[in-house]
Amino acid sequence: MLTPDTRPRLAEIVRWLPFVGGLGWLIWDGASGGMGVDLPHLLGAGGLGCAWLLGRRLWSTALLAVLLLTPLVYHFTVQLPEAARALGTQGGFVRVEGTLRGRAPATLGGRHAVRLLLGKPVLWLGGGQVKLAELEVLLPAKSVWEFPHRRRLRVGGYLATGQGGTPGDGGRLQLVLRETDYHLRAQPIRALNGEALRLALRDRAAYYLSKSALAVYLPILLGVRERTSPEAREVAGAFRRVGVAHLFAISGLHVGLLYFIFAGVQRRLSGWLQRGQGWVHGPAMGRIAVIATVWLYIALIGFPVPAVRAALMGTMLVWNELWGTRSPPLYILTLAGFLLLAIDPSQLYDISFQLSFAAYFFLLCAFALRPYSGRPPTGTVVGRWRARLAEGCLLNLWVTLLISVGLWPLIASTFGSVSLLVFLGNLIMIPILSFLVLPLGLIALGISLAYLDAMPGAWPERLAFGALDALLTGWVWLVQVVERVGTALVFPVTLDWSPRTFFAYYAGVLLLIGVALWCKARWWRRERGGNPSAYPA
Repeated sequence: MLTPDTRPRLAEIVRWLPFVGGLGWLIWDGASGGMGVDLPHLLGAGGLGCAWLLGRRLWSTALLAVLLLTPLVYHFTVQLPEAARALGTQGGFVRVEGTLRGRAPATLGGRHAVRLLLGKPVLWLGGGQVKLAELEVLLPAKSVWEFPHRRRLRVGGYLATGQGGTPGDGGRLQLVLRETDYHLRAQPIRALNGEALRLALRDRAAYYLSKSALAVYLPILLGVRERTSPEAREVAGAFRRVGVAHLFAISGLHVGLLYFIFAGVQRRLSGWLQRGQGWVHGPAMGRIAVIATVWLYIALIGFPVPAVRAALMGTMLVWNELWGTRSPPLYILTLAGFLLLAIDPSQLYDISFQLSFAAYFFLLCAFALRPYSGRPPTGTVVGRWRARLAEGCLLNLWVTLLISVGLWPLIASTFGSVSLLVFLGNLIMIPILSFLVLPLGLIALGISLAYLDAMPGAWPERLAFGALDALLTGWVWLVQVVERVGTALVFPVTLDWSPRTFFAYYAGVLLLIGVALWCKARWWRRERGGNPSAYPA
């Protein structure tokens, strides 16, 4: 018989039953080797997150998560079976177009073949068409390097016997084609993504910068990866071998630095324009203006996917702080991932998507576990600066260590090597990028925009790009020196782990992080006498 004392406890047990059941299913499936990066397990993980929110009584957040998962459920339960049935009855010639998300060598009938993963594909069947989230296509012998990443690809061919449309183990449609023909669809220049403007800015930068400096300037400032010249390929290879190839993609690090640079400029302008106390809503409006400026910059460089992901998470964090909701950053990271996958589920198979969200997750874990004394440095000015510098270096190494532990299986299985130079590379290259390369690059980019309609050669533009060329050339030289010194710290690794091994590794890492967080929380409760307000952020 229920009593007033047992009812709340029973209600709590009922709330947490879906979470316990979902967690048990994922653990059992992972231990049995069935875990994989696919839509069924994504829906399982999403359902687990919704069950956790319900257990915490976060009703509105759980409802939002369910709504964001709806497009994935629709694709898996409606679109995929319909396309499989249509292809099963169709036979004959099939035409498909999609964005290339992945490529790998394969075998087809004992012969060499290539396996392609297409995002947002469109299938032409008879007189109609079917749109999917992703599609896997197996083609006869081709070189995988004939298919560049992220290009729109159009493939036509005849279905192999008995290979109409079969939902594969990855929860996506698989096609096996024979007698195929394909071509890369040209990317149109559209005013919306600023492609014409980027081309003009690239040409102006190429007028002033050397080839090695241009190979750094284009990906860091304009989001354009230049690989046509030998110098550009050598510079990109040096950054990759040192372990700082993430500096070549405008992602979370760059967006965060852009936010702080624009925020510093905004505070200076506000202090100069509004003497005294100023408007009561001035700080909030200033942050909104900074976020808008970051999005304007991302629009200028063509909305690259990593930058959009980082800016979306940053916007949600700023919104969270301005409106005082104080949601944990992990919840914001999860909702941002659900939102992006609701827009384009095929991003789940993009290694850039996996690395960026995994890196941000382990970054949050690193900050939650960082050593924290709670006492500001004391002593002379030089002593305080020395203490802050040492603390910053130790934090850099700690964050790099935990992110490397979390990402090295993905990096090794994708790129075939692991570099221990990443510790030294991040310690040296990130401060140079933060305080020198990115600010001076933004100044040069702004001057280039001001002189966009004029002939190259104006003295402000020449002066800015001259200083930037010297800085980038020195930066490339420093990377090459680090590479030569630490050649023995780059290890070729061929990682062919099974899904069960991947699951066991990450389950062990997450278990250790959870135990460490629990021990730290207990230590803080003991040190602060059980006062939660004294816990570190």
